[in-house]
Amino acid sequence: MTEASEIFELDINSLTIGEIEEIEELGGTSIDEMFSAGAKKGKALRAIAYITKRRENPEFSWEDAGNLKINLGETSPELSPTPPAE
Repeated sequence: MTEASEIFELDINSLTIGEIEEIEELGGTSIDEMFSAGAKKGKALRAIAYITKRRENPEFSWEDAGNLKINLGETSPELSPTPPAE
């Protein structure tokens, strides 16, 4: 089980093709649709966290993924709570 305060750094470019397939299965749709404008992002982010955290800890659970805090950094401006300055 993970600490609730653990921060997950999202790097979508680190995903393998197999991991993307798993994320799409867990999310029930394509990764493009998961991150389209207006789409709900929670399940997609949880699936990505779950898949990537299992790399370092095979015991990492779906529930653990839901307890993570996430740091999107600059990799996903469309998910940022405030729009980037123009």
